[in-house]
Amino acid sequence: MVFENFVDLLIIVTTVTGTAMSCANFLQAHKIWKRKCADDVSVQLFEVLFAGAAIWLLYGLSISSYPIVIANAVGMIATGTVVALCFKYNKVKTI
Repeated sequence: MVFENFVDLLIIVTTVTGTAMSCANFLQAHKIWKRKCADDVSVQLFEVLFAGAAIWLLYGLSISSYPIVIANAVGMIATGTVVALCFKYNKVKTI
């Protein structure tokens, strides 16, 4: 694959990196699902990450930036999964 300029390469690298970083949240979701327990997970952290990903997604859509849109859409799905599992498996529900 030949890149016409450095920007083309940077677009691919940032899309892959951002998506991989967002997928890291699925590791926490898997652990919660496997243990059927989320008592030791800070649901507030993942709620903030979800809100941040939503804002970045809207920004990416507004400027038509596919790397931002893809990475943050995956981030919203991953953090949303963690939050949902936290509410499902926490013994003490949080606000």
